Parts: sequence; structure tokens; C-alpha cells
Amino acid sequence: MTFWDSGLVEHGASILVRRGKALVSLDELSHAIHAELTDGAEQLHLRYLPGLEIEGQAALGAIRAAFQAQLQALRQRELKAGLTLAGPHRDEVRFVINQADAGIYGSRGQQRTAALALRLAEVDLMRRETGEDPMLLLDDVLSELDADRRRFLLHYLDDGLQQAVLTTTDLHALPAHSYRIAGCGACRRGG
Repeated sequence: MTFWDSGLVEHGASILVRRGKALVSLDELSHAIHAELTDGAEQLHLRYLPGLEIEGQAALGAIRAAFQAQLQALRQRELKAGLTLAGPHRDEVRFVINQADAGIYGSRGQQRTAALALRLAEVDLMRRETGEDPMLLLDDVLSELDADRRRFLLHYLDDGLQQAVLTTTDLHALPAHSYRIAGCGACRRGG
């Protein structure tokens, strides 16, 4: 067990630190994007809930020590359960809209808008970190958005994003100049 624990602690602690830092950036970016998507009516925040009990922004060494201690404390429960009960595989991210957990209290539209804000924030973060545009794939997202949110999304996609694939079941939701049709002949004929 010690061999596996040391690898889990070493790599898991590093993942926890990097995820924590990434979530701080994603929270900031998604908050701004979500405010635009909702015309300022809602405030989105992301809350990182690590699968390890740590207090605040602990340093890597402190996270390793806490992780090792939790694994030892949970050893008997883990053996009975047949799985590891602490670590980065148990991490969660909560979407909080206007100080309420969107996973519990958010409408379907609020949840979808929060997820879209996160996806666009990920694009911005990847662009900032790598200097390159990532490929963005959005499957039939327009059918889930009202007219204002569609306009914002299409403007966002048209405003310098180099690689985006957007599928839709309704070509009328797109401005005529903004798309290329791919797929079957029936799709091109509108049938």
C-alpha cells in the first residue's frame, strides 16, 4: 500500500495545486462572460471542492502531508469499500449563481448558461496560457439560448476565435453570412 500511496500523494497533490490555481482564473473569466450572457442579471462563481480535506490555499508540502494523513486515517474504510476515498479523483466544481448552488437551485437555462460561460472561459484561459486558439466544439447550443444570449455567443465566436464548430438543427438561428454547411445533401437543401 505504501508504494501506491506515495505515488498517489505525489501526483495527486500536484494536481490539486494546479487545479486550484486554474479554478481561480476560470472563476474570474467565467464570472465576466456569464455577466455578459445574462446582461448583468446574474453573478456566477465557481467553487472548487477538492477531494481532500485541506484548509485554504495550502502549499504543496502541506497538501502532501494532509493527503498522506487522510489516506492512513481512511485505510480500513477504503479496504472495505474497495476504492480510494480521498484524492483528486473525488474533486468537484460547484456553480454558484447569485450565491445559490446552481446544481441544486438553478433552472435548466441557468445551468446551461453557466456551463457555456465555463466553456468560453476555458477557451480564454487556454488562449492566454498557450498563445493559440483551441478548437471549440458546441453541439446544438443555440436551441438552448434566448435571442440575446445567441447574439453574444455568435459575436464571441466571430470576434477572433479561429477554430469553432457549432452544430444546429435550425439554420435560421444563424446569420446567413456566418456559416458553412457540412454534412448530407438533404441538410444543404434544407430538408
